Amino acid sequence: MQSLGQFAKHFTIGGKSIFVVEDHHHVLLPWAFLRQQFDRPPNLITVDHHTDTHEPFLHYRHFQSVNVTLPVDDAKRNAMLAPMLAEVDWRSERSIVEAISKLKNDEHISTATLTGILNWAFCINLSDSTTPSREEDAWRSNGIFNNIRQVPYPARPYTYDPPDDRIFTISSICAVDCQKRPHDDACTTIH
Repeated sequence: MQSLGQFAKHFTIGGKSIFVVEDHHHVLLPWAFLRQQFDRPPNLITVDHHTDTHEPFLHYRHFQSVNVTLPVDDAKRNAMLAPMLAEVDWRSERSIVEAISKLKNDEHISTATLTGILNWAFCINLSDSTTPSREEDAWRSNGIFNNIRQVPYPARPYTYDPPDDRIFTISSICAVDCQKRPHDDACTTIH
């Protein structure tokens, strides 16, 4: 990939390829480069302050669907997504560079999972964002009635449906399987 040097610095450390990028979304090109070396898409584990999981091309689609005198046309913005994703081909450097030109910082992970560059992404974050389980969704669907009836929050183990965007977000607020509510300083040691 001739453009790789424009977007990333490549190092080999301990026999592993390490890519350093200035802008988050530039990592799409090194990921596509790595994808070409495997029979199937790799999985991503990322640790960051926030999740970096905005919809693909969200910023670009927003400004393409705004009219000077009218608000954003949500239907137009949403209709743009599938054709834009279809244009992204991890085998084509030109395609990836074109996609990067239409991405902003927090849109790269979902772009990669939805275009086959990555298989699954697991985003460990400090933003307290966690993919909800079936049990948590069912509990929340009852809203205030759970508080009135004092229905306890569901306990682990949880069951998860695969997210449509193939991204699981995992909050680092506490240790996995911590049952304590609310989490407090005593949880820090476990975490």
